[in-house]
Amino acid sequence: MDRRVADIRRSAFEFIQGIERLFTTGEIMDAMGALLKKHGFEYHCVSFLATTTETLDDVLLSNRLPEEWLKLYIEREYVHDDPAFRYAKTVVRPFRWFKESPYDPEREPRAAEVVQRARDFGILDGFLSFNCGQDGPNMVRRSDARSAGAPIASPAPHGDLFV
Repeated sequence: MDRRVADIRRSAFEFIQGIERLFTTGEIMDAMGALLKKHGFEYHCVSFLATTTETLDDVLLSNRLPEEWLKLYIEREYVHDDPAFRYAKTVVRPFRWFKESPYDPEREPRAAEVVQRARDFGILDGFLSFNCGQDGPNMVRRSDARSAGAPIASPAPHGDLFV
């Protein structure tokens, strides 16, 4: 096993063991952010997958994203054009959103706009993993990196980055 993957997995288990000592959502998000930053991820958010009538505001549970990026994302309603969230509705395994979220920039200019605007804010790569319900993925954990070379682990086949 790749040493980086082993380090990520060990850190994840340490996080899980320590979570019982945390009392607020903010403490949990800060601890998760510290863990992710240690492995090259600058930003993260947790949300449900939006239906066609929901906005990101409706489904966002918590986030540590650049404030101006989040504001723009919500104002422009990118949640329905974001290739990563769209792809997340079709798979049940974690994936790298930059490399694996299919879209055609010619036919899908809004998807291309989402990707370009993310880059404008320094978000160059990232990883989505899920909590799955009976009907498939319903909650998304998104971690974003400021470089395309972040040490992102290979997806586990059962749907969690950290196992």
